[in-house]
Amino acid sequence: MKELQSNETVLTGSWLQESGIVKGDDICQRIEWLINSRLECLAKDWTGWETLYQDPTDGRLWQRTYTHGDWHGGGPPQLKVVLKEQALAKYNITNQVFQKRSHTNVSDFNCYTDEPSGKK
Repeated sequence: MKELQSNETVLTGSWLQESGIVKGDDICQRIEWLINSRLECLAKDWTGWETLYQDPTDGRLWQRTYTHGDWHGGGPPQLKVVLKEQALAKYNITNQVFQKRSHTNVSDFNCYTDEPSGKK
């Protein structure tokens, strides 16, 4: 799979229908690969539908969302660069979360989940 490129800021997946089966396109598969093997999970919003990741290569913050809330499962995923200030406000997290990490196994990360009351 292709690593994130410095000029990329948004990846938006689409659903395809083949022989009566709906499946994610190549971008959906790439997003899944990136979040499972390259990006570090930092936080989830209290609903669990939006997740904040960091690219350990360049430190950029990426938010995974599902842009079609009216579709089953929220529709295909979107991965979009967000500013640090936006992430701090949305996920109710501190600057400490953004410290650069050096783990070899991305799945070792536990995402911080904000609760509606703002409790940690």
